Amino acid sequence: MVEVGDYAGVAHIIYFVKGDPSIVATYKKALAPVGDFDFIVVAAKPDGLSSAYGKLADKLKNPATGRIAPELFSAYGAPRAPYETITLATFSAGYKFAERMLAIPDDANAIDAYVAIDSIHADFDEDKTAKDTQIAPFVEFAKRAQAKEKLFWIGHSDVVTPQVGKFAYASTTQVANEIIRLAGGESGFFKRRAYNVETNPVKEHVAAIQKWGPGFLAEAMKELLSGRQPE
Repeated sequence: MVEVGDYAGVAHIIYFVKGDPSIVATYKKALAPVGDFDFIVVAAKPDGLSSAYGKLADKLKNPATGRIAPELFSAYGAPRAPYETITLATFSAGYKFAERMLAIPDDANAIDAYVAIDSIHADFDEDKTAKDTQIAPFVEFAKRAQAKEKLFWIGHSDVVTPQVGKFAYASTTQVANEIIRLAGGESGFFKRRAYNVETNPVKEHVAAIQKWGPGFLAEAMKELLSGRQPE
């Protein structure tokens, strides 16, 4: 193990999916004590539900290579490439972009970490658990994080989603529970943390990106950097 300070002067990059320019300064401030990070916001146009981020991933996907990651780096920039680490972070509906990207083995290999900030929803299976086929890419990445090949941190709120009817889907809490169950628990660089900071569900969800998200991401990055061996 090496200390974070040993990486002074080495650049790292984070692609934050479903963010906007208003959050950049807050996140950069939280990350400053950890290391030298470029922080890139990725937003669908028009922004909206998870389908918008699925479409964004599909739009970026190169038909010749079948890959998304290189097109993401090219379209949104990598101003100081090559980087020591590349991280994908998502808020809310941005998880659908991560779902598409992590399902491609070469793209999962291309990033060092994935941090979900009140993200990752899924449809229900017949047993009312998060749909296996949708969360499979996250389960596989979790297993790699357990082995410390990658880092995967899930931070979620207690916001309840519709549980019955046509529009029912699993909450971030339910999905986190199912990923942990299928991966065989939390260990290594695979961790989950639950938050409950507001009484109003809308404010609770917004608090993820505005209140606890910056510190959660910075803490995850500190663990990522401290766990890497210098070449």
